[in-house]
Amino acid sequence: MLNLCNESVQSWHRLRAFVFIYPRNQIADGLVAKLLRCNVANFSYCMNVHPASNYNDLISNLEKFAIPIANKLSSIGSMGVELHLNHIVAEEVLIKVNEFKKWLEKTGLQVFSINNYPLIDFHQKIVKDKVYLPSWAHEERVQSTITCAKILAVILKKGQSASISTLAGAYRFHPEFTKVNLICENYLKAFRAIHELNQKNSIDITLALEPEPDTTLDTIDSVLNFFEEDLSVCAKQQNISMAEVKNVIGLNLDACHASVLFEKPEDLLMILHDKGINTFKYHITNAPVLQPPYTQDKIASFRKLNEPKYLHQTFAKKNGKIYKFKDLFEFPFDRCDEYDEVRTHYHVPLQLKDFSNLKTTNAEVVELLKASAKLPGNHNFVSETYTWPQHLESIEAKSFNLIDGIAQEVEWLMKTWQNINHK
Repeated sequence: MLNLCNESVQSWHRLRAFVFIYPRNQIADGLVAKLLRCNVANFSYCMNVHPASNYNDLISNLEKFAIPIANKLSSIGSMGVELHLNHIVAEEVLIKVNEFKKWLEKTGLQVFSINNYPLIDFHQKIVKDKVYLPSWAHEERVQSTITCAKILAVILKKGQSASISTLAGAYRFHPEFTKVNLICENYLKAFRAIHELNQKNSIDITLALEPEPDTTLDTIDSVLNFFEEDLSVCAKQQNISMAEVKNVIGLNLDACHASVLFEKPEDLLMILHDKGINTFKYHITNAPVLQPPYTQDKIASFRKLNEPKYLHQTFAKKNGKIYKFKDLFEFPFDRCDEYDEVRTHYHVPLQLKDFSNLKTTNAEVVELLKASAKLPGNHNFVSETYTWPQHLESIEAKSFNLIDGIAQEVEWLMKTWQNINHK
């Protein structure tokens, strides 16, 4: 079989043109999807680091942060945009979508991703498990997702692709966690809407479920069970081809989430690839690690990460066995020596191998990039360090420029990817 993702750029443009000359029903959708995802690497940062409660806030953040950051990086590479849209902002953008499209064209910013978490205020005093509401057992989640897809259907040009990252099901400690069939039915509602938009507009919008500790999809085993059992059964009941579903519904693999679970990046990606589960996007994130010797200074630094705003699922390893803690405050700091290593869900700057006097999972971030480089298709990389204010407080930083901080992360990401692919 022709390996389309090894074709030259010129051949790729000829192939893509062919796809849109002939009616879509004459070409397998799987082939179309593959063609649309050939040999492209996109880079950005997630705009959930910036509070935005309406359309004007979104534009202000793009002007104040995204454009200056993209300009700083222009000598290295082109930076796209991952929008963060709650349901209110998403609805406002859809109302003004033609105006928004013209604004994007004027500025030259390319949206290749939307982070869609309907929670109105991701920067409120206490977020914790509210970030998982509404879950995929709720109709509001479906509608918010479809709203984002409709936005992309307008701003994307024919032949372009973009992904919507979303919650993987529901949160384990919420009652709807057990409503797996309803969750699957709602994913398929979103699938049908996105599939129709793709067909109508000759674009490639995908829905990227983000595995996260204590959600429906967290470990690789839970991911496989969901796709091969739960979602497949539901699709079969509705006479929907699971092959078509997998062309639209895949994963947004978050490096920090995988690392805190002690799952190895290369193993994850190879298993997913073998099972035909697409990784449409990567949230490139770095987690802090507490390792022996457990000095009081190290323990104090780790304890400082126990801040009240966000949920910090924590995992400890001892002789190969994993011990889990719902949040960092549940971890027994006075018994650290019972474990070989402790990791917590807390995003620290990508390029750091050391964070204060703690270690990080930076090496695993690099391994994830190396493993992804071996796979065909688009490579969409988004840094997602939304905890800048919290970690600056934890290290008692005196001053900080957010534009410089984010630019340094994305620069590291771009250069690391370039180095991997030039070896």
